[in-house]
Amino acid sequence: MKSNATFCDQTRQTAGSLVKKGQPPIGTAFTLRGVAASIAGLGLVLCLACIATAQESTPEPEKAAPASKEADAYHQALDQWKSALKDLQATQVKYQDARSDAEASEVAKVWDSQMIAAEQRLGELRTAAVAAFLVAPNQDKDLTQLLLGMLQRDYETDNFEAAYPIAMAFAAEKGMANAQLLSMAGTVCFCVNEFDKAEELYKRVAEAGGTLDPTAQNFAGLIPEYKQLWKEEQEARKRDAESNLPRVSIKTNRGTIEVELFENEAPDTVANFIYLVERKFYDGLTFHRVLEHFMAQGGCPDGTGGGGPGYEIYCECYKEAHRSHFRGELSMAHAGRDTGGSQFFLTFVPTAHLNGQHTVFGRVVNGMEVLAKLRRREPDAKTPPDRMLEVRVIRKDENKKYVPHRVQ
Repeated sequence: MKSNATFCDQTRQTAGSLVKKGQPPIGTAFTLRGVAASIAGLGLVLCLACIATAQESTPEPEKAAPASKEADAYHQALDQWKSALKDLQATQVKYQDARSDAEASEVAKVWDSQMIAAEQRLGELRTAAVAAFLVAPNQDKDLTQLLLGMLQRDYETDNFEAAYPIAMAFAAEKGMANAQLLSMAGTVCFCVNEFDKAEELYKRVAEAGGTLDPTAQNFAGLIPEYKQLWKEEQEARKRDAESNLPRVSIKTNRGTIEVELFENEAPDTVANFIYLVERKFYDGLTFHRVLEHFMAQGGCPDGTGGGGPGYEIYCECYKEAHRSHFRGELSMAHAGRDTGGSQFFLTFVPTAHLNGQHTVFGRVVNGMEVLAKLRRREPDAKTPPDRMLEVRVIRKDENKKYVPHRVQ
């Protein structure tokens, strides 16, 4: 089989290395300056370096932010987040000082549980921070800086669902005319299928005298097309809800992703996928190619992008009723028509140029946040890839026989 590593011309730079689960990062910087707190590891990085232009547009508060229940809740969440970071730092020191593999293994277990707690604290902090900002926009400079850092980090890691409420909080601010923030907010909206809001925000960039970045320019041009595609997709999802479609759980070292399979539009591709899953084909395989603002590709037995199950299946993307690529779609990778086999990809953003070219055969219904945690890399990168630990069928039509329709 030919390499699937070139199935799209859009290539991105890797977004940086993350530490393998169970191994606390060595040399992690830990600082607490006001509300500025950060720790590197497992994608739980709180980057508080703001966009320069956003900093310039943030007015200095003339007086202390007014007290409110939202502000109190924010400060409480912030304290809990700081406490979680201190716990992680202490565990990191224990890991570095471990005198045996057995001791290090026990410390790693503590690290894992603390990371789960820290992720929960981070989510609570994000929610509380947005609520406090909406009550008193820009009255607390540290709060504003915190939200800007969160927004930038979420945007960079394609964590758009988390970025959305922050982006909307800034966009709702009266008189806000920072072109870079508006452009970023518009892109966040586009990626979570809020196409009307994306269009409005992109227009505000022009009104503010700014220009869209290349990503935003691309998405702005796709809005009319995707508005129509989204109407069609919503109708399809209504039908999906009535069909009790098959579902598959993809347990990775970063968390679990649950996908629903489009058996109505891509029955052969779904049958092949379930066939491979039930034979534990994917267990232990990697996400060998993960590109920021694009997708995560996996399912290659040799981890290079050139392997497969030993046969090829027919594309179903040329049917009139094929599904389109939105965020979180599960689609077949291939090296040309009817050359797919086992490799698939999960989209981080809507990818219009792949519509009608690759078979969309499912979508993420749970665990979208895991996509943001997958290590960005090219197949030949030295950094180790993330893995699928266990892939299992959650439900299927027990009266059907799921076998691949192989190319003859």
